Amino acid sequence: MDTKTLYWQSVGVERRWECATVKRGVSGGLHGVDARHASVAGFSAYGESSTKEYELTWHLNASTSWVIESLEVRIIGLESNRRSLNRSLFLCRSHDGSWSSETVASESASGAAPLPPPGMANAAVLNGVADCDLDFNPMTPALPLRRISMGAGEPGASANFGLDRGLHVMVARVELPTLRVFAVSRTYTSEMISTSGGPVGMVGGVNSVGTDGVEAARRVRYSGDDFVSVLQLDSDGYILDYSGVARRVQDLAASA
Repeated sequence: MDTKTLYWQSVGVERRWECATVKRGVSGGLHGVDARHASVAGFSAYGESSTKEYELTWHLNASTSWVIESLEVRIIGLESNRRSLNRSLFLCRSHDGSWSSETVASESASGAAPLPPPGMANAAVLNGVADCDLDFNPMTPALPLRRISMGAGEPGASANFGLDRGLHVMVARVELPTLRVFAVSRTYTSEMISTSGGPVGMVGGVNSVGTDGVEAARRVRYSGDDFVSVLQLDSDGYILDYSGVARRVQDLAASA
């Protein structure tokens, strides 16, 4: 089993840090949590986010085909309007493609308007969805790219996976800080860039070499109804830069 710990610093948000420990080749529970997190997956991850207003922890499991099996999120803190936060969400995807959730919300508003309840308002709209997107998280947006790359080998394989025309993916979006869950559309499109200022190469989570022989970055445009970002990926398919959100600063690797 390979284990790697990744660190990101936020872009544009004061004192926000992200950390994720990822494990490939796992077949059991994760990080000492209960049996709900046991997985037949080849991939599990747990992480945390720290800001001046709240602390967030999460656990994620995906199958060997990079389909989400479960995501657990807990948020504790104090927002700027003095509303205390104490919420948790356990989101689970069954083998038949249906989703379920368990939620807890215990907080005081101190005169502020109460937040909407966490969880899914309509589970049926998520039927068949294979992915999730936790707000501001630099791990979840990369999982669909890993799944579609399976036909071309590892994420660094020389193919653009059809992203030149745009890949549309429905995901279960987990909103922060409410932990509400929505079905939303995300689009992945190859970026046309050149790292040297020379001829432009087509890239899409993969290596691309222009006619000047200089390798372009692995970059994919990532967009939804209300945002556009660019993901820059490393050779393992993990996010180096999530434009406007977070940038990798340090890695720690270990094997077990």
